[in-house]
Amino acid sequence: MNKPKHVFIAGGTGFIGTYAAKAFIEKGILVSAIALPGEMEDLSVVPSEIHLDFGNLFEMSDDALVELFENKGIDTLVYALGPDDRVVPKGNSETFFNQFLVVFPKRLLEAAKKAKISRAIILNSYFSYFDRLYNGKLSKRHPYILARRKQETELLELASEMTFDILFLELPYIFGVLPGRKPLWKEFFLDHFDKMRYVFFPWGGGTSAVDVQNVGRAIVAASYYGNSGDLIPIGDEFILFKDMLKIMLKSKGSNKKIILVPPLLAAIFAHRIDLKYKAEGRQSGLNHFWLMMQIQNRKFKLKDKAYQETLHFKELGYTESFDVSKSIDITIRACYEKKGD
Repeated sequence: MNKPKHVFIAGGTGFIGTYAAKAFIEKGILVSAIALPGEMEDLSVVPSEIHLDFGNLFEMSDDALVELFENKGIDTLVYALGPDDRVVPKGNSETFFNQFLVVFPKRLLEAAKKAKISRAIILNSYFSYFDRLYNGKLSKRHPYILARRKQETELLELASEMTFDILFLELPYIFGVLPGRKPLWKEFFLDHFDKMRYVFFPWGGGTSAVDVQNVGRAIVAASYYGNSGDLIPIGDEFILFKDMLKIMLKSKGSNKKIILVPPLLAAIFAHRIDLKYKAEGRQSGLNHFWLMMQIQNRKFKLKDKAYQETLHFKELGYTESFDVSKSIDITIRACYEKKGD
């Protein structure tokens, strides 16, 4: 077992990072993070115990990064920064995701090593797990998944060269709310269905999901019990997409009918999304035609709560169970709350 003393969370003021910070603080561990100056108003929900600096981590020089870590006596680094697959950048998405998920984390690891940090925990995606399972078929079609695979392979290789401990948590659909902030589910997922008379979705698919509070705990547990080189899929509960959509529609007070269609039919319509992005000079990290043919029509199922045994949740006193269906309901309700409610 390794108990950290001072953790730096890159992304510590974000959704997942804030829950991780709370979980570390509950264990009496110091937490530092950095925020953009423009985030001041949005930081009211961030624990006051976080040692917070202001600046743009991506724009800092290598020497400045080393100095940032050394001055605080950091021993553990958590990389909880996106972007995730919901971001649709301008230009080439492979270049974009590679820059933020591979190139910059490498710089951060090198700076961490120079600052004598001994361990890094990287938040990855469960797409990496399933891409390994399907022999790389997903990363051939989806730039975001390719970047996530490269994040693991290239950072592991770099850490090996530097004799640096590094492990990865592979995250699925995450539900939960951060009071005072609107969940991103509405903008990046629900808005597509709000414009439809019916909700069309490919038949047969489902996904593992997790409550954000357990993600925060998993990050803490990984800092204690994770082994260098670990690739740990994180999933609390498997849910079919049709059942997830039923909960979402009920939570937002909608009686729209869900119509499950053949994946190819869904893919033909979904392709229009990428054509729209192309006309705008943007490219999604997920190819929507193949999203319907490779992902949304399959059961992306992890072994429920297996990670909790791997990471010794009980030894850390993490015995409370978070119901994913309830988390989905709370999340969707928060999406449609008016500001100030």
